[in-house]
Amino acid sequence: MTVSTPSAANYFTAPYSRAGDSHSRPQDLKPSMSARLHEFLRLSLIAIFGYLACSLPDSFTAMILLSVAARPQSYLKAYRLGGQTIIVGCFMLATLLVLDALTRELPPFSHPGERAMDTARWLLLLLGFVPLADGLAGKPSRIAVLLGAALAGFFTGLFKTTPLKSILLFQNDLQTGFHLTAPTTGLIAATAILGLLIFGPFILEKGARNPLWQGVKFALWGVALYLCTFMLMASQSRASYLVSVIVIPLTLWIQDQKRPPQEGSWQLKKGLQFAAALLILQGLVINHEAIWHRIEPDVSSLKEIVSSAAPLQSPRIVESSLNLRWAVLQEAFRVIKEKPFFGWGPLSSRSLIASSGDERLMTPITHLWLAHFHNGYAEIIVRSGLIGFMIILIGLKLMGHSLIRRIQERSPPRDWVMFCLSSLTMILIWGFSSNFNSDPIRGLITLISSTSFSLAIYSKPRQLNPALHIERTP
Repeated sequence: MTVSTPSAANYFTAPYSRAGDSHSRPQDLKPSMSARLHEFLRLSLIAIFGYLACSLPDSFTAMILLSVAARPQSYLKAYRLGGQTIIVGCFMLATLLVLDALTRELPPFSHPGERAMDTARWLLLLLGFVPLADGLAGKPSRIAVLLGAALAGFFTGLFKTTPLKSILLFQNDLQTGFHLTAPTTGLIAATAILGLLIFGPFILEKGARNPLWQGVKFALWGVALYLCTFMLMASQSRASYLVSVIVIPLTLWIQDQKRPPQEGSWQLKKGLQFAAALLILQGLVINHEAIWHRIEPDVSSLKEIVSSAAPLQSPRIVESSLNLRWAVLQEAFRVIKEKPFFGWGPLSSRSLIASSGDERLMTPITHLWLAHFHNGYAEIIVRSGLIGFMIILIGLKLMGHSLIRRIQERSPPRDWVMFCLSSLTMILIWGFSSNFNSDPIRGLITLISSTSFSLAIYSKPRQLNPALHIERTP
């Protein structure tokens, strides 16, 4: 008798409890008062983390730093639970960053304190998700509190910065990120819309016997979708529009292919998707002038870039966002050619842009030099060179492979896995037009990576179905 290991394909088709409660305690064993109090306090702390991640990124960074200092044992625990490759990979990349910072010359216009802060931010991005994942412990209820609080914090910034009239009219003429940067707001809004569409049917079906509670949930889901769509439109982030168009429909299609259709659930799901599409279409119609005013210069610039043999050499001042990004990307290619293998070291982007003397690399409004190359991958290559970039790429590939393998061995809910993988895909595509290591985007990356790691490492092992996974030998 041989037992076969579950593959990625049968992971999404094997029977499993949708709510992720197949391993819950027996009904006759009720938790004690102290256990319930402890869980309430844990959920409260998790909610604080989530709320700060999308409302006060600086405070969230401080909280992550405190959690790393307070719970160093979480790394050893994750290592023992099967996360060896991921933990070792993160610490190896962290060591590479520290050595890179200690052995490079300090670039112009910088001081040692700035280098230390920059290195610390990268270290938190690599290592900060583990204590939070340990607190989540792979439990869908805790993850739901984390992401729900993050959505509440995201909306808090909207109501603090935007008149209620603009929200009700679904109209915002100027590009804004509200309390965050515009590209980050667009990405978070797109990720939230994805989550609302993935989890909407389950949330609305649960407890459907109470009509009043059912109506309240439908209203809250509709308000959340309305606000996320409004923030996505108001961000006027073309990169966020792009990842929305690519990832959201593809994810929903894959979800339909991997789950046997149920008539009631299927009708509800399609109804929610239709409502979301209608709302997005309405937002485009109402705000089409502002959006087209934002996109039109980029369309003209794209035509110029494609048709010109030597694009963008003559303009003295950049007049569109695409021109600006193309010009700064050309500068990135130039400096990479000068030091292609080991790069220029930490904090080099800002000094290289400023020392170029190219006025095309100044922002049109403030006339200040750009702080980075507006491409997360080019930023890493300029900093660490092609060799450093390949080391990081190989490390992330091995960690990603280990993460998928652990997910296949355990029993996290499919919807959570689909949401995490799709969100990470959104972030990776979005990185071609922005920086990975700013405070606002670091909060979203930490939320998604901690959720993914928690589901992969802390969920209970999958219980194989003998009818599916056991082959009898003669």
